[in-house]
Amino acid sequence: AGGRHLWNAGMFVFTVGTMRRAFATHLPRSSRALDAIADDPGRLSEVWPEMDATSIDYGIMERADAILTVPCDPGWSDVGAWPAAGELMPELEGGVGRVDAAVAIDSSGNILHAPGKVVALVGVRDLVVVDTDDAVLVMDRARAQDLPAVLRALQQRGLDRAT
Repeated sequence: AGGRHLWNAGMFVFTVGTMRRAFATHLPRSSRALDAIADDPGRLSEVWPEMDATSIDYGIMERADAILTVPCDPGWSDVGAWPAAGELMPELEGGVGRVDAAVAIDSSGNILHAPGKVVALVGVRDLVVVDTDDAVLVMDRARAQDLPAVLRALQQRGLDRAT
């Protein structure tokens, strides 16, 4: 509030070499484990327990001496749900989305994700329509929080390929 502090949003930019050196200096156990995984990715499960149980923030960033903080406003949006993703999509007839073309008759507020497809909307409002190679999702955008239940139901029915 006083304008003298910045919020750590947990976004770090660094070169691979710089971060490898930081691991070697501040988290040598993790550094050795990461080297072993890089040499043989198949050893991930075996080597993972050897990693230090700490975050990059505490294990490296709070100990490093060559850090710059850059004030910025990247317009952050947590795109963890289709309504949030819709806020970043271009407007189109009947709502927003990524499609080859949309035709909307008496339709609005929809979020469409069907790249390369033509989507026709007739008399629908506030839907999320997502077309992938192996599945189609149609839901009321107000029910976006129910998507995990759909994923669980697909898995229970042995339809993991559609998740």
